[in-house]
Amino acid sequence: KFNREYKTRNQPVDEDIPLVVLVNGSSASASEIVSGSLQDLDRAVIMGARSFGKGLVQRPLKLTYGTQLKVTISRYYTASGRCIQSLDYWNRDEQGNAVRNTEFNDFTTRNGRKVQDGGGVMPDILIDELVTNDLVRALKGQHVVFDFATDYYYANPQIPESGFKLGDAEFEAFVNGVRQNGFTYETAAETALKKAMTNDNAALNTQEVRAGYNTLLAAMQNGKLKAIESQRSALKKALEDEIVKRYRYREGLYEHYLESDEAILAATELLANNTAYRDILN
Repeated sequence: KFNREYKTRNQPVDEDIPLVVLVNGSSASASEIVSGSLQDLDRAVIMGARSFGKGLVQRPLKLTYGTQLKVTISRYYTASGRCIQSLDYWNRDEQGNAVRNTEFNDFTTRNGRKVQDGGGVMPDILIDELVTNDLVRALKGQHVVFDFATDYYYANPQIPESGFKLGDAEFEAFVNGVRQNGFTYETAAETALKKAMTNDNAALNTQEVRAGYNTLLAAMQNGKLKAIESQRSALKKALEDEIVKRYRYREGLYEHYLESDEAILAATELLANNTAYRDILN
């Protein structure tokens, strides 16, 4: 409908048409320019989870032997003047990785709503099941979610034609599998603690301190496994998405989204309620 309204460059778009833009942690670059500027101009409600945060522009330079060097040449800004770049390449950790911005500046939209820079586009309405963190990314990156979906596929000849949901018992089976398979990933706190213990400091080399250190590391590992429960919504969605793809491929996943995706259902409900939509933008 939006595209049909925009027939020519000389014909303005009807701003009474409500727009909702869905974003998540995989929304980056061009999608952030569009969603961030629509948010700045109060032209659309942004819904989902914080976007990736890519606000830099690179240009490849050809080198010898068929190699290339990608050089950052500029950065882009949304309509309010904010740059949503998340990683700070001027400052790096000991492994040479860019650190994530932790200090944000406030900006205002056309209607005076507060928005911030430095960490992607923050949605006007947060959808819990789209929110991810290091734990969820690690479970995906180490193929734990992928392997569970594959095992589920071979153990279950079919799933319902519509409205598929992963049951609580099945999710508990996933959690138990994570525990039994020794899933591990290192948090920033663990990295800092290990660094402190490897420093040449006699005070840290006592038997008592070392015992406390090992106890604390074990408690951190146990806490990470318990944190899986706090990420139930995001993990169940990730598992359901992978399982549906096993049976119906990508097209089937999109149909599944239309029926059960929390963000799409919430967006549909908001678009049908013009008063609630205007209240958010004003």
